[in-house]
Amino acid sequence: MQPETNVRFLLAVKLTAPTPDAITFTFQRDFHGRDLYPLTVPSQQLHLLGMDDFLEYVADTYLAQQPAEALRVTRSTILFALVHST
Repeated sequence: MQPETNVRFLLAVKLTAPTPDAITFTFQRDFHGRDLYPLTVPSQQLHLLGMDDFLEYVADTYLAQQPAEALRVTRSTILFALVHST
């Protein structure tokens, strides 16, 4: 039996390549930066929702596009990573 580790909970988010039309968040799901998932959302959503609701929108979009992540990390973990990426 393998010992329990916190590796399964690793999630980092980096804001990359924001443009007037879109904002891309790159989710890093491993220590070595090999398991990356870019998520691009319309910049207009930030202006419509405000920062807090926008980050919730990004978290929900990430989970909708990557449903297996819900088995690995919680929505709160995703929001924490997003808040600390901005």
